[in-house]
Amino acid sequence: MKVRAPTRRPGLWTGDADNDARFETIARLLRAVADDCRLRLLAELGEGELTVTEVAKRLSLPFMQTSAQLRVLWSQRLVKRRRSGSHVFYRRADGAGREVVDLLLAWMRGPTSTD
Repeated sequence: MKVRAPTRRPGLWTGDADNDARFETIARLLRAVADDCRLRLLAELGEGELTVTEVAKRLSLPFMQTSAQLRVLWSQRLVKRRRSGSHVFYRRADGAGREVVDLLLAWMRGPTSTD
């Protein structure tokens, strides 16, 4: 008696161009927050809008490194920016990316006394 291999059906999440694009978007977002420096920047910006210089000073990072990392976060729509004269102000963006970062930061802080 010959045993037949089970028929392989495409997975629920594969083979769909829309899903493929969504997975790539999620992967880019997770790569952006996977860097400890960028995660620290996002945590700092949770306190409100800051200039690149202010963020660099608070985190004891070089200005150029801070600026480059903020550009990465901006490209992934995790932060918003505005110019005022020669200064660029950054703040955390609203949306699903913010929710993911909030969840990660809450997890990092650990359980609270109300948990």
